[in-house]
Amino acid sequence: MPGYSGSQPGMYDTSDLRVRSRGPNYAGGPSPSSSSTAPNNAFSFSYADVFRDPESGLSGGGPPGGALLPGARGGGNRPAMTPQMKMMFSLLCGAAAALHADLNMAAPHLSRLAEDFGLTPMEKDARLGGLVQLGFFIIGGACSVFVGPIADKSDRAIMLTGLLFLSAVLNLSIASFLPNSKVGFFYFFLCRVASGVSIGGCFPVLYSLCGDMFPSSQRSFVAASIGASANVGAAVGSMFSGMIGGDGAWRTPYFLASILQLAASVAVQMFLKDPRMASAGSASAGSVSGPDKSADWAAAWAGGRQAYTEMQAEQGYIRMEDMDFGKFRDIAHVESNKILLLQAIPGCVPVSLILTFLPDYLISEQKMTVQSTVLVQSAWGVASLALTFSGGALGQRLYETNKNQFCRFLALCCALGVLPFLLLINCSPDWIANASTGRATVFSVLLAGFGGLVAVAGPNVRATLMNLNESGQRGTVFSALTLCDDLGKGLGPTVIVLLVTLFGRRLAFSIAFCFWFFSAGLLYSLKGSLARDSHNTSIGLRQSRYE
Repeated sequence: MPGYSGSQPGMYDTSDLRVRSRGPNYAGGPSPSSSSTAPNNAFSFSYADVFRDPESGLSGGGPPGGALLPGARGGGNRPAMTPQMKMMFSLLCGAAAALHADLNMAAPHLSRLAEDFGLTPMEKDARLGGLVQLGFFIIGGACSVFVGPIADKSDRAIMLTGLLFLSAVLNLSIASFLPNSKVGFFYFFLCRVASGVSIGGCFPVLYSLCGDMFPSSQRSFVAASIGASANVGAAVGSMFSGMIGGDGAWRTPYFLASILQLAASVAVQMFLKDPRMASAGSASAGSVSGPDKSADWAAAWAGGRQAYTEMQAEQGYIRMEDMDFGKFRDIAHVESNKILLLQAIPGCVPVSLILTFLPDYLISEQKMTVQSTVLVQSAWGVASLALTFSGGALGQRLYETNKNQFCRFLALCCALGVLPFLLLINCSPDWIANASTGRATVFSVLLAGFGGLVAVAGPNVRATLMNLNESGQRGTVFSALTLCDDLGKGLGPTVIVLLVTLFGRRLAFSIAFCFWFFSAGLLYSLKGSLARDSHNTSIGLRQSRYE
């Protein structure tokens, strides 16, 4: 594959991540004499161009964002992180993991918390499970809207330090100062809801820094790594909470989380510098886009500007003048878009059950130890991760060959994922945990693993949305998908608590898992519109490329 030829960047097609170029100088293109007369050859691409920074004004000399390494699939060049950029990257990922470490720490200990706070079993589900989670998401969602514009004009390193320090203080308060009474629950509620400020406010700051510190060729990787770090932090925090928080020591994990967050705040304050506030001489250490570039990159949240990738579109903050609500109306005109967005709302209700209520149910009803509930959740998480990659690859092949089979495949995986959890909830305790030791049986671990089948839908839904929408609409459509996900996660615990009030825990949890059947039905109904919408989008993309 020829290397970079010096041509200026042309059209960005984020569905296949290739940079297309016009004219006689593009890599592998026709001769100058034929470029103006062969419309079918008017576009070509070089995989080396994938690694160019379109904001750098590169003309063959290499990007300013780092050293040059051999590009993939040929002799092209791509920017590599400098040592300073690697340190900044590590700080951003570490901060994301530390902020999310306390996210699910209470889940394995709901019964113990209820005893200490003097709550009845019904109040345990309604308050610890439903009310706390609802308040957490409301505060977090509000902060993600307001923190973004503030981050666009303030020192983001100081803001990130403040968020880490706030989270550390709140967790230290939970670990050290909460009384064992109903008054203690009130203060616990305030601390957890206030923690939504740190969680909701961190992503606008983290992704804004990412947009200014790294060239566009690296932002997708960095943004994906930040999101993965947040998930790993939450998973590891929950695991350690179950392992070391037994015998009533549920406060200890919060104390350790506060130490971790305090250390992270010190590291960020000492080593992380906001490039917008740095001197002009320090800008050579990394690719600094300027004070407005990060806002441009993030504005795709509401369709204001084009998003380079899905992950960048999920940054979550914009300037108010960039909001274009008309694009939400445009994406709703595509029938398949509406179906894919709507299925996310019921699909997130069982997820909130697994993360919030399932560990306590296995402990109190199925006689499982706290440590064993961590094993069951881990089995589900590992299986989901593996099936995300394998199911995404298989789904891509089906999408290209037979879209009806693709829809059946997604619906089947989503529906089959319900059955293992119904068995986990309704089987006799002797099948789920050892009667004498409380350890999880192999059967219960296998059930949790097979429940990961529902994870197949996630990557395929996102890939389908990318295929159905032009680049100028992808930021808007993924913003809508994120909104639907958060709506399901925020309202899920409240819906479950209402079901528990009406039917009791066992039947209520069984009904909640059946919400995946609603998602499966919606995915199956894609058969009626997916092929048509995909064909129409392909025609629109081809026409726009020749205009």
